[in-house]
Amino acid sequence: MGLFKNHSSLSFPVLTYTELSGADVCLLKYRKPSGIEGSFPLTVEDELQGILRYNVQNGDLDESGWWCFWAHITFIDGRYSPGDPVEVFIGEEGEV
Repeated sequence: MGLFKNHSSLSFPVLTYTELSGADVCLLKYRKPSGIEGSFPLTVEDELQGILRYNVQNGDLDESGWWCFWAHITFIDGRYSPGDPVEVFIGEEGEV
């Protein structure tokens, strides 16, 4: 299944391979094709396995092209752990 601009019926699993007990803030950071950076909040799906999830909302994927995503976890004691970046292509609906 492809990913498309303005796609909103979508859920991203985020595998961190890091045990998440003590995690305070879990974010899915991004860089859009235009260079704008931001983040979406992640929910913890499995604390021991390090699995997070983001349910895409209307308007989140508002640009087509190559997006860069990475997890960023901040723990209660102030430690933080950025994940490896992954590039994902967001296409235009109906285009090849």
